Amino acid sequence: ESGGGVAAAAVVGVGVAAAAVGVDERGGEQGGHTCPPPPLRPLLVGEAGVAAWAGWAGDAGGVGAAPKIRAMSHSHSHSHINGDHDHTNCPHDHGHGNEVSPVNEHMHHEEAVVSKQPVDLLIDAIRQGDLDTCKLVALQSPEAIQSRDSNDDATPAHWCALFGELKVMEWLKEVGAPLHERVSRSGMQPLHWACTKGHTDIVRFLLNNGGQIDSLDIKSTPPLVIAAQYDHTILVFFLVRQKADINLLDDCEDSALHWAAYKGNSQTLALLSYLGLPLDAADAYGSTPLHLAAMRGASNVVEFLLESPDAPKLIKLTDNKGRSALQVSTERGNTMCTRLLKNAEPSSGTRLMALLLGDDGSKVMFYFYLTNGCAAYVTYALLFAPAIGYYEQHVAYLVANILMQIMFASAHFRDPGTVPAESGSKEYEKAMDLAAEGKLEQTSQMPLCHTCRIVKPLRSKHCTKLKRCVPVFDHHCPYVGNTLGAGNYRSFCMFMWFGFLGVSGTAVAALQYVISQPFNLLAWFMLVDFALVALMAVMMNSYHFSLILKNLTTNEHMNMRYPYLRDEMGRVSNAFDKGCLGNWYDFWTRGALSAVDPYMYTKAYDVYLKKQEEDPIEMKERGEKGKLLSEGEHTDDENV
Repeated sequence: ESGGGVAAAAVVGVGVAAAAVGVDERGGEQGGHTCPPPPLRPLLVGEAGVAAWAGWAGDAGGVGAAPKIRAMSHSHSHSHINGDHDHTNCPHDHGHGNEVSPVNEHMHHEEAVVSKQPVDLLIDAIRQGDLDTCKLVALQSPEAIQSRDSNDDATPAHWCALFGELKVMEWLKEVGAPLHERVSRSGMQPLHWACTKGHTDIVRFLLNNGGQIDSLDIKSTPPLVIAAQYDHTILVFFLVRQKADINLLDDCEDSALHWAAYKGNSQTLALLSYLGLPLDAADAYGSTPLHLAAMRGASNVVEFLLESPDAPKLIKLTDNKGRSALQVSTERGNTMCTRLLKNAEPSSGTRLMALLLGDDGSKVMFYFYLTNGCAAYVTYALLFAPAIGYYEQHVAYLVANILMQIMFASAHFRDPGTVPAESGSKEYEKAMDLAAEGKLEQTSQMPLCHTCRIVKPLRSKHCTKLKRCVPVFDHHCPYVGNTLGAGNYRSFCMFMWFGFLGVSGTAVAALQYVISQPFNLLAWFMLVDFALVALMAVMMNSYHFSLILKNLTTNEHMNMRYPYLRDEMGRVSNAFDKGCLGNWYDFWTRGALSAVDPYMYTKAYDVYLKKQEEDPIEMKERGEKGKLLSEGEHTDDENV
């Protein structure tokens, strides 16, 4: 008996050690910051262990008393915000009780003082993926695997589902733990919790062991709708291919597509539309997906819906209060959505403004460049040239500006690149079939675009301006009025090179004129204006020249999190870096080569991976090189 008491105290010590520092015992997200799970203290055995445990638990009354710890209760909802439909009886709260939310929204904390029970210790071990400790807790307290935790009324299987611990879930099945119990408050099963995180392997395991694919929670929400809420596109497709009923609606008659629209999940919405869900379906309040997107300010979804063949009908549909999507957006003050919806059914004046300035006003900077350039040429020709300088200076100025404008026109009019739909769509269907079979490790290597329905080439990105995927996407430049990709990036860089010479020539001429005519305000304005533009040109040229020498794009530099830019250790490792000369050659030739084969970098990366498998030493060297590359760089989580 004394030996069992020592072991039991040791197990309790694990839980106290995990919570003694007063942090969130669930390892959840506090105030938008992800808290790493606190490490478990080592198990203490024997008399020394009991003594140590007594020291830790002194505040709780020693070994004999149940230790008191601070626990954080995590609650969240993914709702239409208390009456977005202007109905308080359907808040669209499909949250799974007090569990950790995978998104940092609608979250608050309630601190409580609770007793650490064996099931809570088991859940701490599950959170850390520590199967050995799970087995030890179950050995000392067999009832733990059948119990529910103190805060959330959730079973161990719920927490395995949330944290994606498949091995622990398999062990729970072996020892007879319940896998499909519901949380009393929300009615959610482990299957629902797994869908919030997109753990397809857990979902597949639960379905293969008695789980019901269309199981509903207390608000009639099926797993498919939850997966759509959290933008797990591959999981959505997996569930549909596993015969989930795509037409199921929740209590408010919202479908998975309604939720994808409301949450701004354009890729998931595109897939659901492709799979057959109607874009014009109304929920219990008469709200269509367009209403919900306009309500939430999801301009990307509004733009997608307005590009659909159903757009003329969608913009005219009204909800139960007689409001169109435009009226809903206007009431909510969602400026971007309102502008898009106005342009979808514009007056003659609005059509003219959209034609001149672009639907989103993106052409303003393009016209600013043209206006500034024309003013500079007129001033130089009429004011500066007759008064200062030499013939050679004027010729050099003329040549530099002619070359600059040629490169500007090339960057503006040239196609940045296109991914042929016929080649990409075949691979897309193949990847989605793999997803349906649960082989997600293979599909994770295939970046998919559910809008274009293609497998994207490496280094490409879906451009919301051009509404298609662009190979070797760099960025959208409002000054040249075009997206920059493999087809026109070289022209853009040459435009900046000659542009620096052109604006510097204007600044020098203005300086010469100011020296001779110091009281001319126009000359002073031109001097300051073009000196600043020249400085900006130096900075832009330096930045893009460094990208060329590293064989990176602006998009890649701003998003070093892309998997193909990291090695197995998570260090920056650029597979396309061929050295300065090789990268310079790649810069000059990628446009023509990418036009022939948009997947050239995908194939090159596959070759790189094979070489790394054969030569791990080279991988290590590239990893060390990646450390230097990553210095001073940052990441940005936005990616289309």
